[in-house]
Amino acid sequence: MESRPASRILYQCWDIVSPAGETVRGESCVERGRDHTVKGREVSDGGSQGALSELRGSDRVRASAFILLVALVLGVVVGFLTFAVLRLGDLAQSTVWEGLRGALPEGVRAAYPLVVCTVGGILVEAWTRRCGYTLDTLSVVVAHCRENGGYSVRSWGRSLVLFLLPIAFGGAVGPEAGISGFAAAGFTAAMSALRRSGGAIADDPSKPVRSGISALSPEWVGREARLMHKRHRAVVWAVAGIGFALGAVALARLAGPAGALPRFPAIDYLHSSIAAALLALVLGWGLSVVGAVAGRAAKSAADRMSRAGVPRAVVCGVVLGAVAVLLPNVLFSGESATGDLVGGWQGVGVAVLFASALAKVCLTKLCVACDWVGGEFFPLIFCGVSMGYVAAALLGVDPLLPVAVAAGAVVSASTRKPLLTVCVLALCFPLQSLPAVAVAAFVAAKLTLGVSSGKTSEDQGE
Repeated sequence: MESRPASRILYQCWDIVSPAGETVRGESCVERGRDHTVKGREVSDGGSQGALSELRGSDRVRASAFILLVALVLGVVVGFLTFAVLRLGDLAQSTVWEGLRGALPEGVRAAYPLVVCTVGGILVEAWTRRCGYTLDTLSVVVAHCRENGGYSVRSWGRSLVLFLLPIAFGGAVGPEAGISGFAAAGFTAAMSALRRSGGAIADDPSKPVRSGISALSPEWVGREARLMHKRHRAVVWAVAGIGFALGAVALARLAGPAGALPRFPAIDYLHSSIAAALLALVLGWGLSVVGAVAGRAAKSAADRMSRAGVPRAVVCGVVLGAVAVLLPNVLFSGESATGDLVGGWQGVGVAVLFASALAKVCLTKLCVACDWVGGEFFPLIFCGVSMGYVAAALLGVDPLLPVAVAAGAVVSASTRKPLLTVCVLALCFPLQSLPAVAVAAFVAAKLTLGVSSGKTSEDQGE
């Protein structure tokens, strides 16, 4: 059963929620068809709070200690809740694909993917129309946080259902879209509460605990104050990040880990095939070209279906389910399927490996364009690993080098983010293998895709 990727959530939260300045960022949603974005607006400081950096002596020590404690606690809460959402996705997916499927007669199970994905498409279509918006993808969340200093989820309940439906019903997407928004909104709210607490402490430093706790109340919204100088805020964010990690660990201890990518052994460069590595680079880059073309075609088809009144999420579900009957690995985000390939790729067959990678990269684009919104990063890793095994099988060589090269090439060429590609693939490959990943990532990122737009759906904000 597919597990949910969770390893890079802390990295993304750190990157997308920058420390806010002296003003508070609010929310103003702007409808754009079925998409919505979060724009920032400045809220005037309703109080007379000073900065904590103006305090001196024991007052400053007490205030700083309390602020760091609050940052740690809020980080734990955000981390725990973020990973709880991931576990909820695991539970929903296992219920649909294991619990219900096991109760059906053997003869019906072969068509189960088609039935489930079609039902999923109906639910996604109905719920998206009810909500009037779709989730922002990872890159859109990043852009809003950098532009506006924070992020806000329009409706937590509705957005949670929007997140869970594609995950539960087998969408060829990862959870980055929903999780990045939830984590960013959580950190934004936490840091806003922390600034309110800091302003209250600066007003009454003799009683930092009482003043700070009372200011955490929503009644203090709009009375935030600048906490401290930039270098001091970095310490606060570091403590909040530690709290986030502790919250994730606490959830894993209570409910089990939220999932992780498989680990590959280290590459033995002396006994690896350079020819296989070059073939894998070409295959990975070629797959990114296919993905770019598929993304443009999916976007165009989705727009035409919307104008014609065709339920595009339902169409996507039918297509996804039909393909999954023949190629089951096109479902889900790809972590478990990648792990299965590590130990059994020889028994899969070159044609199936190639077809699964090709179909999955296209279906991921279709899912994102047709409101099955999710992340593209982890499906791309599966596709790259599959292409690496294709190269190894064709030349009859050890697969570790071509797998690393193909994965680095397809992810980097598709996202145009070679450094982030290397960082994420470090979760799969040991340090000794990262030079091959890095070379493939930076070479592939520099290659021209040969299409008018090489951006992923995430980059376009679909």
